[in-house]
Amino acid sequence: MEIYDRLESVRSVLKLSQQEFAVKLEISQSVYARYENGSRKIPDDIKIKLYQIGVSLDWFITGQGSMFRIPQNIGTRLKESRLECNQDPNTVAVLLGISIEEYLQYEKNEIEPPVIILEKLEKIFNMSSTYIRSGHGNMFTNITGGAIINGSLVSNPETTPEYKRQYKIPHIIKTDDTFTAEMIPSEKSLMDEIYDLKKRLEKLEKK
Repeated sequence: MEIYDRLESVRSVLKLSQQEFAVKLEISQSVYARYENGSRKIPDDIKIKLYQIGVSLDWFITGQGSMFRIPQNIGTRLKESRLECNQDPNTVAVLLGISIEEYLQYEKNEIEPPVIILEKLEKIFNMSSTYIRSGHGNMFTNITGGAIINGSLVSNPETTPEYKRQYKIPHIIKTDDTFTAEMIPSEKSLMDEIYDLKKRLEKLEKK
C-alpha cells in the first residue's frame, strides 16, 4: 500500500467525501484528489494536519502500526493509559476505591467515568483527565504528588514527551484481553522523516 492509498484509507474510515476531507485539511477538493490518486506528492503540512486530527505519523509514512494515534472513545483511552502504567484492572479499581466490575464498565465504554474518578486517576497515576475525556493533549500530566509507575510510587515523575531518533515502530498485538508490543524495524529515511515532522509539531504546540 502506497502513502496515497493510506490517505484514502483514512478518509474511508472517517466516512468523509473528498470534498469534506479537503475542507478538514483546509485545501481544495481538486488538490486533495491529486494527493489521493498519487499524481501529486503529499507535503509535510498535510501530514501535520493529519497528525492533528489523530492520524499516526508512523503508520501514515511507513504503513506500520495503528492508523490512529488517539483511541476513538473514553474507554479505550483509559485502558491504554492503564497499560502504559503497567497496571492491572484489579489494582486500579482498588486504588480508586471502586469495584472491579464498575472499573471494567469504564474501560468497555459502557458507562462514562465521573469527574471524581478522573481526578483520582490524575492524582494517583498522572493520567490526564483532559486526554481521557476528549483525546486532546498528552496522555499524562505532571501534578503535585506522585504516580505509581511499574508498581512503585514516583514523586513528580517527568512525563514531558521527548522524541528520540529510533528506527523501530511499536506494533501492538492484541490477544484476548492482553496487549503486547513488538518493535518492528523500519526504513531509516522514513523514520528520519517522522522524527523531523514530530520536532516541527513540538515547536508548533509551544507557540
